Amino acid sequence: MKFEVVLAYCEKRVPEGSLLAAMDYGRQMQFINGYNSLSESGQLLAEMLILSTEDGTLRQNTPEPCRAVS
Repeated sequence: MKFEVVLAYCEKRVPEGSLLAAMDYGRQMQFINGYNSLSESGQLLAEMLILSTEDGTLRQNTPEPCRAVS
């Protein structure tokens, strides 16, 4: 599942929209290694993408802004 998530991410970023171009892009970005497996950065990307789509919203790794207390 993780590989497919990363491949779909890469496919959205290539103008051709083909799987071969997506694989090439994934290799260039070092998400996919020479064995057509996810690299460490590819694994991390997959986990972030899966977490960000679990509830349909993009989660950000930033804390909420402080609110003034009255």
